[in-house]
Formats: sequence, structure tokens, C-alpha cells
Amino acid sequence: MTVLCLSAQDLKAISFGVWKDGILTNETTMAVPPEGYLRAVDGGLKEWGVALVEFNAVLVVSGPGSFTSSRVSVVMANAIAFARQIPVLGIENSERLPLSKFVKVLDSAAWPLVGEAAVPVYDRPPHITFSSAPKSLTP
Repeated sequence: MTVLCLSAQDLKAISFGVWKDGILTNETTMAVPPEGYLRAVDGGLKEWGVALVEFNAVLVVSGPGSFTSSRVSVVMANAIAFARQIPVLGIENSERLPLSKFVKVLDSAAWPLVGEAAVPVYDRPPHITFSSAPKSLTP
């Protein structure tokens, strides 16, 4: 089994790698904001000579992490899995272990069915429901 592994728990970087038959064959961390995650992963895979069609599954660290980094990395994982019709597994990494240590605890029997989605886990409640409209200046 060849798995694309994604982990972004803060706003400053994304870690990703290739887990093949129980071994992390490639791994890197790139200092890039969430809007650059997809480009960073694409560039890294091209550098390693690995194509998305080679993956049988996607693993994403679902959190806990910042709202934006968790949301973007989980959306990326779900989109890749959906497009390729492969399973996606979201796993919490509360200890914030690096991928090299985190993948050692993976159990391929835990993979969900194709079509199930990973769900992000945040390190604090998101504040996206507050109105950002300016307050009226009239009394």
C-alpha cells in the first residue's frame, strides 16, 4: 500500500511524505502558509518522482491544530481521495509527533471505506460566526 501522508498543525509549515508498505520512504517539511500547501506538496512529489496515481490511500493529521491549517490540509486530503476514489484516514496527533514517528503507529486495517471523509480537529473553537460588519455610526 502506498499512502500520501499530510500534516499541518500550525500556520507556518506543512509536512508530507510517502508511506509505502509500512516504511516512510520520503518525508519533508516546508515552511509555507496554508495557501501554499497544495503547491508545496505538488512540487515535493514531482521532485521525488511520485505521481498521485501511485497512491492507494491518503492519511491526514486531522489536528489538533489551527483552524486554517487543519481545515486546508483536511480539505486537500479529502479532495485527493475523492478524485482518485481512494480511502482517506484522518488521525489526531495530539502529541504533534513528526511524520517519521507518527506513521509507525498506523494500522492499515483501520482504513475507512472509499467515500468517507476526514474531519478536522481544532486546538480551540473557531471564531468564524462573529459578524465582521462595521457597527453603525448613528446613535
